[in-house]
Amino acid sequence: MYPDLKIPLGEGAYTEAYWVTPAHDGYVQAYGQEQGPLDTPYSLPIYVQAVYLSKPIDPLPAWFHQLLVRTPAVHANFAKAAH
Repeated sequence: MYPDLKIPLGEGAYTEAYWVTPAHDGYVQAYGQEQGPLDTPYSLPIYVQAVYLSKPIDPLPAWFHQLLVRTPAVHANFAKAAH
């Protein structure tokens, strides 16, 4: 169900995580498909996988950059309109 999240079984073997719940400090608690809530969950760190592109990322549009460097009042108006 979560093919990129592997649970170690031992001796170099892994299984895919089937049940996943968020924990704290960037970790998740995961169970394999054959496990249940009475089993001890595996606590695994989770992070965003890096994406490398061959094309450079476009810079911020000029209007957005100007919005960020303006006075706090302009920024507050933008934030108010966004909500």
